[in-house]
Amino acid sequence: MLTIRPVQDTEEQKDICRRCGMEYIPRAFCHAAEENGLLGAAQSRIEADRGVIVSMRAAAGAGRDEEAMFLLCRAVLNFFDLCGLKEAEFSPLTEADRKTALCAGFEPCGRILAARDLPELFKHRCGGHKQPENTENHDCSKQFKTK
Repeated sequence: MLTIRPVQDTEEQKDICRRCGMEYIPRAFCHAAEENGLLGAAQSRIEADRGVIVSMRAAAGAGRDEEAMFLLCRAVLNFFDLCGLKEAEFSPLTEADRKTALCAGFEPCGRILAARDLPELFKHRCGGHKQPENTENHDCSKQFKTK
């Protein structure tokens, strides 16, 4: 079963970051996506009045599980929402991460992606997901393969 969990041990976070090929960021929050092993991870922090996803990557050698990365991104946004934050931002490094973030609720905002109303984003079930605007014909339904 796919699980998204917070990583609370510093040494484990360092190991997960290494396995995902991303820099360990001290004092950053970390969430891991796992199903029979590590699928990916995200590091985030709270800056002033908004949440920031600092890095998000699939585990090296595992292949990219789009559904796991989508749920990982949503879990981090939900964490920010539960912390009382209303906004989040992310500067994805890859096109795959950009597409995942757009499906998860981010929208283009200059050179970054922004989620401007987290309480509204989590007010409805996923079936109420709104297609992001201005995403060069991006189709979230094509992002995930059916199992």
